[in-house]
Amino acid sequence: GSRFPFIYSWSPSTDIQNPSSANPMVFPKEDRWYKLAVSTGRCETIEDSVLVTINDLPVVEVSPQQSIGSGSSVELDATGCIGNTWTPEGTLDDPQVCNPVASPLINTTYTVEVVDENGCISTAEVTVLVQNALFIPTLFTPNGDGNNDTFKVFGSGIKELTLAIYDKEGNPVFTSSDLRQILETGWDGTNNGNMLKNETYIWTIAGIYFDGNQIEYNGSTRGIIKLVR
Repeated sequence: GSRFPFIYSWSPSTDIQNPSSANPMVFPKEDRWYKLAVSTGRCETIEDSVLVTINDLPVVEVSPQQSIGSGSSVELDATGCIGNTWTPEGTLDDPQVCNPVASPLINTTYTVEVVDENGCISTAEVTVLVQNALFIPTLFTPNGDGNNDTFKVFGSGIKELTLAIYDKEGNPVFTSSDLRQILETGWDGTNNGNMLKNETYIWTIAGIYFDGNQIEYNGSTRGIIKLVR
C-alpha cells in the first residue's frame, strides 16, 4: 500500500534469474533457503525467507532395442512409470500404459515421459527396428547337453514357413510347417524316434514374410546342416 516503489532484494543471488524482482525464477542445484528484503520509502525494511527443495527426478527404465518383422508387434515396457505417456502414439495400442503394444511399419523410436507426484518429469527411449531377417545355422549337436541340441531357424517378420530336411540319399527325415516348432523347438536329429547318425543333411525352406516377400536365405531356398553328436 506504499505510495513509493517497492525495492526487492533476494539473497543469495546464486541461481536467481533476477534478484531484484518480486517473484524471480530460481534454479538451485540443491535445497536452498532464499532470503528476501523489501523496502519502500522511509518504511522499515521487512525480511522473509523461503526454502526451495530439490526433488529427485523419477527413475524410469525401458526395454532394450527391439527387432520385429513387417506386420509384427512387440510389447514395450517402462519400469517406474506413474503417470506416463508414450509417443508417437499412432502405432501403439494404448500410449498411457506402462507396457503398450507397438506395431510400427518402419523403424521407430518411442519416447516415454514419466511424471511423478511432485510434477517432476523424466524421459526414456526405445527403438523398434522393423526388418525381415533370417538366419540358418550350419551345425547342431543333439547330445543332450542343453546347448545347441536342436536345429532351429532364426528370423523375424515371418508369416509362413515350411522346413524340410533330407538325408544324403534324398529321403525326408523331418518336415514341418509349424512356425513355433521351426523357430522355437527345432529338429532334434531323430526320425520316427530313432537317432540319426553324424553326417550332413540337406534342408529346404519355403514361405513368405508378412510383407509378401518370398523367404530365401543368402539368395537360396536350400542348404546343408551338419549333425554332430
